Amino acid sequence: MAGNVDHLDDHLDPIAKAGRSLPGPPELVLAMFAGLLDGFSYRWQLSEGRFGGQSKGRAFDEDEAIDTLTEFIYRALNG
Repeated sequence: MAGNVDHLDDHLDPIAKAGRSLPGPPELVLAMFAGLLDGFSYRWQLSEGRFGGQSKGRAFDEDEAIDTLTEFIYRALNG
């Protein structure tokens, strides 16, 4: 995970350079960022990509899940 956190750190630099502030100290934001990815990956594998409950849930393909997760994180960090 350390290699991934180092890679994620590169995504925080442009936010600070653009004059925006992170929601907390970079180390804490990185831990939360990594935890979100790890938790979503776990749920994805456990549910086989099906979310929303058995009666109304549908299986999301990888591309849609990754695109949505990317947009979610981008909006969270960039307002």
